[in-house]
Parts: sequence; C-alpha cells; structure tokens
Amino acid sequence: MTDETLIEVYSCETKFSLVLSGPDSRSYFGGPPQCSIQESELLDECFLHHVATLNHASLGIPFSHLGFGTPLFYGICHEGCEITYKMVAHNGVVFTSLSPKQATPDYPYADFPRLLPYYRLGIGKKEPFQRQELERRIANTGWSVRSDCVHAIMMRHPRIGVCIFDTIDEDAEIVFEYDYQEGTVRGVSQCT
Repeated sequence: MTDETLIEVYSCETKFSLVLSGPDSRSYFGGPPQCSIQESELLDECFLHHVATLNHASLGIPFSHLGFGTPLFYGICHEGCEITYKMVAHNGVVFTSLSPKQATPDYPYADFPRLLPYYRLGIGKKEPFQRQELERRIANTGWSVRSDCVHAIMMRHPRIGVCIFDTIDEDAEIVFEYDYQEGTVRGVSQCT
C-alpha cells in the first residue's frame, strides 16, 4: 500500500493498487452507479453509496454472464454496516441483507453527501501476493480467504474530497468480497 492507493484489489493471485488517474483500469470511484437497482424492502430506510465499480478485464476478474464490472455498494451512513447483495442479469443488483437497516443520524458527520465524487481509477501497481498476506489484511472481518472470490479493500485517501469514515476511526477500511461464480458481494468495515 502507498499513500496514493485508494483501493487494493486481490484477484487471481495478483494485487492491484488502484489510484486516482494513472494508467486506465476502466474502474472508477463514486458517482452514480451504472447498474439497475432492483426494488427491495431493505432500501426503504437505508442510505447506500456507490463506492466504486471494478472493471473485470483490467483486474483479472473472471467474466460471468452478469456483466463486465462489479459495483461496490456500502452503507457509509450506517455505523458498523454489513451488507450483502447479488448481481443479476441485465446489469441488475438485488440487496439481500443490510445491518443496521437504518442510517445513523449525522454519521460519519453532518451533511455527508448523498453521492460520492466521481474519479477514474488507474492501476498504480500490480504485483503477486501470498494468501497469508490477504488473510492478514482482512483478519478483522472474521472472514476466511476464498480462492474463488475477489477481495477489495478501500481505505482513506486525502484527495477524494470527503472523509469516508468517522474522524475517530482513522484506521478504518471497507472490505468487499465478490464471489464471481455466484454473483454475490458482501461488505463490512474493519479497523486495521
């Protein structure tokens, strides 16, 4: 990890460090999602953000019938959020669980934006990784590392224009796991 890394992606034994600009990975941070969100009762009282979309081809993510990219959603305004959703045909997303279901007032701070600023992400660094490295990186999630999944870790970044986490949680990160065979995504925050 460097100070410029916004998202680390662990895919098929390669770690990609995504940075603002740089060589095009066709992935992007924030902005509106480019997928259709299927109706769900989970959406009634929630406040979800489109955190990023990962491009499959540039990040070595095996292609599926579900599309060329994986959107990453998270309830930033839901303190201690845990989320799961499923990718469906025709570029759709169905949310299957969210805890807590309601956003926390003024979390992570008052007037947090409904839409994160949009940035194209480039590949700053690409290198092999060992399974033990990823196990250490996601240890505080309680998850085990699965070889049939892609993991993405979003951390603080000084130049994105918003503070993603409560200022007290300086070492907080958002961790995502994408099961590309099932089309399921789960996300949780952790402190490093």
